[in-house]
Amino acid sequence: MNIRTAFLTVLGCSIALNGYALGQGKEITIYNQGIALIKDELSSNLKIGLNDVVFNEVSKNIIPQSILVYGNGIEVIEQNFGINEISYANMLKENIGKKVKTLRVNPANGKYEFDEAKVLAVNDQGKAVLEFGYGVQTGFDGEVIFNELPKGVSNTPILKTKVKSDGNGKRNVGLAYLSTGFSWDANYVAKIIDDKYLNLLGRMSINNKSGSDYKRIRVNLMAGDVNVIKEQSIQPKLMKMTNAIGLAKDAVIDEPESLNGNYLYKIPYVTDINDGEVKQISFINSEKVEYKKDNEIVSTLYLSTVKNSFKDVNPTITYSFNNVAENGLGEPLPKGKVGFYDKDKSGDIHFIGEDVITNKANGQEIVLKIGNNFDVYTSGEFSEIQKIGERKYKRNANDTCVTVEDAYIFGILYKVTNSSKYVQKITLKQYFPESAEIISEDIKSVVDNQGYKIWNFDVKDGEEYKLNVKVEHKIERRDCSNKIYLD
Repeated sequence: MNIRTAFLTVLGCSIALNGYALGQGKEITIYNQGIALIKDELSSNLKIGLNDVVFNEVSKNIIPQSILVYGNGIEVIEQNFGINEISYANMLKENIGKKVKTLRVNPANGKYEFDEAKVLAVNDQGKAVLEFGYGVQTGFDGEVIFNELPKGVSNTPILKTKVKSDGNGKRNVGLAYLSTGFSWDANYVAKIIDDKYLNLLGRMSINNKSGSDYKRIRVNLMAGDVNVIKEQSIQPKLMKMTNAIGLAKDAVIDEPESLNGNYLYKIPYVTDINDGEVKQISFINSEKVEYKKDNEIVSTLYLSTVKNSFKDVNPTITYSFNNVAENGLGEPLPKGKVGFYDKDKSGDIHFIGEDVITNKANGQEIVLKIGNNFDVYTSGEFSEIQKIGERKYKRNANDTCVTVEDAYIFGILYKVTNSSKYVQKITLKQYFPESAEIISEDIKSVVDNQGYKIWNFDVKDGEEYKLNVKVEHKIERRDCSNKIYLD
């Protein structure tokens, strides 16, 4: 057999897998990490002892180390993977010991003559040695007609296995393996309805670059961060890419199943996944998701004896909503890109920005940043830096340097200008060292989980909002001049 690329495994893999389900048909589970678990099965008449079982049309990007063949009452002795291409020589080799039809033209009268012969062998030149009723012929000058395409001859990769069966009769034999060349990602469309609600549509895009077509197959998608060690896949043949986009209309994926810290999405019908095709399938269609729109400003000011400032900084537009059932959601949301759309006064829809979410569980808040606000700009500066109290000195135990400590009051002025025709909600964030203490502020601040002080306020249309904050902070420096003497 002319196997271009092959490997050999002498392991009884099926013994450990007899508890796995059979009778499910062909199935593929695609992961975010660019791999897929492909499962297939066939029903084969086995006899006690050794049997050859052939799986046709396995993936060209198969990871050989991952192959598992399993079934009840069988033990895998050997596995061979590769391509036995459809050719005259390979067809002859696979028909050795079998009868074929022959055709030749009678040179005397020009008529076609059909006969039947048994293939005895194939010589080094790829010609058949045929046994006719009248004798054995080694130089047959006609054509050989095959009754069917032999098993194991294909232009797609095949897996030939030798299994040991403990009984006679039909047995289901399962195959599972990992393959590269597959990927999927989630993408979302958020359509703004009004100042309070949006509609969220989620679609899963499946991409097949494996070089193989899969017809009428059950498809699962695994969401989560599965650890994968990259193995080199075998590519017996270069794949040919095409450009095709398939959109499944009115398709909704079943509710995801939690599986070992990940989520498994099952498409509830068989479908085709063709090489080079991108297939999009809906899995979320939530209406009236309540959201909050905000303008986030992250101040770059830092407490120092040297004045610093920022000017004309546009805030980041953020949309946030809670992934809970009461908000029309409450399901795990796989990581993916979220595109936002809004309508103008005439009702025409327009793209207004996008962001990416990480995997979000039920109950988590989702915050998305889609761009900067053209109509709002911000400045920040120190209105005063005042030294207070007595300077303090501390001796360092490990060297002759001295730590000098001075206390200061920092007055900070933030200005937010709203040049739009609408009220703008503002979130102003400022990081202070833990030792800094706010002694006065125009409005009460809160602290987020990253240690930022946060002020929330509204700026009316066409107005400027001023926020004054006073902070007390001690600044330390090392003095190694040896000019400071401590008792």
